[in-house]
Amino acid sequence: MTCQLIFKIVKANFTFICKQHELLLHWDRISDDTKHPIDIENDELKLRNIMEASLLDYKEEIEDI
Repeated sequence: MTCQLIFKIVKANFTFICKQHELLLHWDRISDDTKHPIDIENDELKLRNIMEASLLDYKEEIEDI
């Protein structure tokens, strides 16, 4: 395996991990702003759980997240 190939693989994995982390932070901030727990890592999470956060009530607080 060449160094270039190893670098491409590492870069792709790093990019994926960064995007996942950014997604988690996004939902953590929404959860903090709405004062409603949204556990995005929970396999049982459903759209209903997100809708319970009344996102429209917090539109101005979360629109730039």
